[in-house]
Amino acid sequence: MMRKVKTLFGRFFKSNQGVTVLEFGLVAPLFLVLLMGIFEISIIITKNIIAENAMRAVGRDAILSAANSSSAAVSARMNELTFDFIDNVEVSYNGSCTDRNKNCLCIAAYADSPGSDASAASRAQSSTADCPASETGVNPTTPNALVVYRLNYFHNFFTPLGAILRLIGSDPESGFAKGRLDFTTTTIVQNEPF
Repeated sequence: MMRKVKTLFGRFFKSNQGVTVLEFGLVAPLFLVLLMGIFEISIIITKNIIAENAMRAVGRDAILSAANSSSAAVSARMNELTFDFIDNVEVSYNGSCTDRNKNCLCIAAYADSPGSDASAASRAQSSTADCPASETGVNPTTPNALVVYRLNYFHNFFTPLGAILRLIGSDPESGFAKGRLDFTTTTIVQNEPF
């Protein structure tokens, strides 16, 4: 009896049948997660490049004509230039966005005073607020003003990787727990002196 058991287990351990299926079962999930991560990161990088180019174009348009700096014109132009990768962009000139679940483009203007200790560029860059407010009396069409365009946008996951990351997110307010990642990109443009 014992001999039969040894023979049976001996055949089982020497057999190579099913090894390929076992290896595939172990490697395939890791490969798929890696593939989804590469796909997701490429989309995030594409969104960032599109957002930066759109903000530069909106800034150029506003420099050329004050009519292009209205909230409706800027919002329409941003939605057009981002090819709906970043949709429903809300434009804010007063330093705050009304809805944290929307993409928000904050526009703030700073007077450029060359003799001051802190230039407008350093004041604009050092602003830690999500949506910086303009200096009093300065608007985005003021000649020689530095205008900060700060886009706060989010990326909802396209792949099931978001569900995996949602399980990791322990803080309910974190982007992982919401199934999205939040991003900010900033562009500073100087108006013409006339």
